[in-house]
Amino acid sequence: MGEAFEAVYEGGVLKPIGRVNLPEGAKVLLKIEAVKPHGLMNFVESFTALLERRGAEVREDPLEILLKMRER
Repeated sequence: MGEAFEAVYEGGVLKPIGRVNLPEGAKVLLKIEAVKPHGLMNFVESFTALLERRGAEVREDPLEILLKMRER
């Protein structure tokens, strides 16, 4: 039986967001899938649309740029 939960990678450690139903010291098998932040995606879509309405040419994917900056 498995359990899915979100975690944040900080300081070389995966930290669950919220409580996880596991006994202390339990070994687990992890399948890692990066989760794109939905709020950020909505912001980028709105911002890109605003730029395009004002005649700006968007040459690069703003979401990709912001996610790379976030990793620094």
